[in-house]
Amino acid sequence: MQAASPIYDRHINTPSNHRFNPQSPAIPNVIHSQRRTANMAIAKVLLPSLSLFVFYAIFYYADINGLRALGEQYIASGTLPGTNEPIRTIYTGIEPIDHLLTTLTAFFWPTTDGSHPSLLLHSIAFSGTFGSAWVLITLEAWRKGNAWTIAAL
Repeated sequence: MQAASPIYDRHINTPSNHRFNPQSPAIPNVIHSQRRTANMAIAKVLLPSLSLFVFYAIFYYADINGLRALGEQYIASGTLPGTNEPIRTIYTGIEPIDHLLTTLTAFFWPTTDGSHPSLLLHSIAFSGTFGSAWVLITLEAWRKGNAWTIAAL
């Protein structure tokens, strides 16, 4: 019985019979390396581009469909949307942070006050999605590889 020559597995560069043979030459996986380099180059361009598009999509679309003007109208009126209750404008004493929190309050108030059941159900679904993303961020921050980095904060 003649022993067959080993056929190399393209994923792990070892013989397909999975026996360690120190005399067998390692076959470089050039195609895999080139593909990985190409994917990294695409990711280095695509991810920052998508990050920039987020600002365009959020702020430009909010401006052209009137959402931004509506939010500013509620803030200027000094009342919560759909009520006569005053909107809180001072949270921290730091003007930019207070303005952001006031804007977020005016934006999210209709979804959480209970006067629109469909919006309330939508906010519950959103909180589930947000909660799962927050769990992933928290777990990543606890990972030893991120100790003492900005991701751990």
